[in-house]
Amino acid sequence: MPIFTKICQDLLPANNSFPGKYREADGTLMHGVYLREYKKTFHRLLIRNGHFMRKYRYPKIDAKFQSTMVNDHNLYLCGGWMLKGLDYKCITRVIEGVKPMGAFCSYNESEIEPLLEMCFKSGLPYRSTIIKIDDRINYDIVITAKGTFGEVFDLTSLQLDYMSYVNASSCPDKERECLAITALISSLHNKNISDYLEYDYANPKGYLDYILVGLMLGYPIETTVSLIY
Repeated sequence: MPIFTKICQDLLPANNSFPGKYREADGTLMHGVYLREYKKTFHRLLIRNGHFMRKYRYPKIDAKFQSTMVNDHNLYLCGGWMLKGLDYKCITRVIEGVKPMGAFCSYNESEIEPLLEMCFKSGLPYRSTIIKIDDRINYDIVITAKGTFGEVFDLTSLQLDYMSYVNASSCPDKERECLAITALISSLHNKNISDYLEYDYANPKGYLDYILVGLMLGYPIETTVSLIY
């Protein structure tokens, strides 16, 4: 039976009030991101308070791409976790240089003002949009790191890793897929991350959108691969 290897701590401490069945060897609750290695694949599992939340399955390759801005912690900021303070954490991680783009929405005007002040004081590119939904005002805020994709990321190793994942997948037309991904990544080299402040990150329309959005939001590329193959 493959063992669990913890690779990332959860954003919040474990809560024993409603414990799940997944436990560490010492009996404490599993809480964080874990890796399980199989013969040809890895499984990346998000477990909170002993409860299984999500699994990402992807092929084994000789991965080369690395970036401080692309990490497992950013997975907790993808929305839907119902945790307080994630808007603040989202902005903070972009300011600290461990997330390329932070994006969130809120209906609470009193919470928005200090968050907008954080964005302004950071000196980083950001935008705030007010959207009316069902007679409620929704504040949509996006903040990004400075610089081009080519300056911030090693796009050569990123491209090589995606080629390896395509070739290790069951994709029926690997040549076409590799050409499309190569064209996308090559096109990003001289583009600023802030050029995508208005991008519809919440509704990716195909695998190339998933690759772009995953990179901009700082999610491990293995998790993106798991979604598209």
